[in-house]
This record gives sequence, C-alpha cells and structure tokens, in this order.
Amino acid sequence: MTTQIITCPVCKKKYKLTTENLSHLSNQVFTCPNCKFTAPFLTVLKGLGGEKPNLTQEMPPLPPTPPPGGGGSHNPTKVNKNPAQQHQVFLTVAGTNSRFILNPGLYILGRKSSDSQATLQLAPDISMSRLHARLSVQIVEGKPMAQIIGLKENNPVIINGKLLPFARPYTLKNGDILQLGRTQCQFTT
Repeated sequence: MTTQIITCPVCKKKYKLTTENLSHLSNQVFTCPNCKFTAPFLTVLKGLGGEKPNLTQEMPPLPPTPPPGGGGSHNPTKVNKNPAQQHQVFLTVAGTNSRFILNPGLYILGRKSSDSQATLQLAPDISMSRLHARLSVQIVEGKPMAQIIGLKENNPVIINGKLLPFARPYTLKNGDILQLGRTQCQFTT
C-alpha cells in the first residue's frame, strides 16, 4: 500500500490517498469535498492545475457572424488546422474588444478596477464583484476542459440564462454564455 498526500489545487486542502497502484487512477476523477473542484486524479497527483496561469492577451474583435439561415454575403474565415492552436480556449466579453486566451491554469474572474485582484478583469461593471468566480482550464485526454464556480453566494454566476447554484462547479461547453453582474461573456474552444 502506498500513501500519498494530495492537495486540492484550488482551496489547498490536503487529503490522504492510500492505494496499491496509482495506475488505476488514470480514469478516475478527483472531487474536492471542500470546494467541489473536479479534475482527473492524475492531474491533481502531479500537482497540475494549481499553478498561476500565464498572462492573458487581448485579441482583436471576432469577425461578424452570418445571420441564421446563411443569408447575406459573409465570407467564412478559414480555420487554421495548426496543431499548436487546437487547444486554444477563449473568453470573449460581449460589447467590447476583449477576447482572452485561456491557457491551462486557474483564473479569478472579476470587475475591471484599480483595486481588483482578479486575474481576468472583464469589465468596469459595478454589479460584478472584484473576485466574482473561479475558472479552471485543463487539457484532459487531449481536449480542453474548463470549469467555473462562483466565489460568493451574493454574486451569482448565470450560464445560458440559468443560475449556477453557489459552490457547485459547472463544466463549460463551447458557446456557453456566462453572465457575471451585467456583463456577458462567451466561452469558446
């Protein structure tokens, strides 16, 4: 039997793991009993996911979307098949030119202000907390996976028009619309 201490990369709470063989954990998922963070066991065992993310970059605005039904004279943009770009994940703030590249890591989403400690300062929206939600981005089995969780009970996170229950993580899907305060963002992979 092997005993190993694992640490939740989000809340930093430590847990004792006793097992005969670590290889059987490759298909298992770790869920922190304290903060409900979810990630593959091997990712947590390797200490990944808790590192500070790379700085975000502002991107130019997205090209216009063609109207439903394919009308109009919009020319589709070519998709770059470069393998290095297959894992890019984006968070685009509606009504602005802000588009953030999300590399694997942890992000705190919040209001854009001089005293905000958020790693992603989305907009100067006073209805958004300075520390509103936590976003975790990982590559799992070669695909990007992102989870969001609200940080304060009185600062709701709304996803696709539905209130996310406090302290319950949600795994984002391509195209999901997030609302923090009055600010909407779109998650894309």
